[in-house]
Amino acid sequence: MLDCKLCGEVSFTRYICDDCNFIKDCINIYSKETVIDVIKRTLIRDEKQRTYKIDSIVKERLSNELNNEDSDESYIRGKHHDLIKEEILSKFGKNK
Repeated sequence: MLDCKLCGEVSFTRYICDDCNFIKDCINIYSKETVIDVIKRTLIRDEKQRTYKIDSIVKERLSNELNNEDSDESYIRGKHHDLIKEEILSKFGKNK
C-alpha cells in the first residue's frame, strides 16, 4: 500500500492518487505559477477580503434587525424587563 505524496490517501498502485494526479496534470498544462495564482485568487482570502466579508455580514444582520421591528427580539430589546412583565400580567388580568 502506498500513500499519496500530496494528500496522503492510500493507493495500491501509485504514489499519487487520481485527484492529485489531476492537479499534477493541470500544473503540466498551465505551469506551476499559473495554478498557484489561481488557487491564491480563488481559495485564499487576504485581510482586505476578510474585512469586507465580515462587514457585509454585519450590515446584513443590522438590516434584518431593523426590518423586523415587530419581532419578539426587537420588542424585548426596546423595553425594560419590568415594563414587559407588567404588560403581560395586565393582559391576563393579574397585577403584581
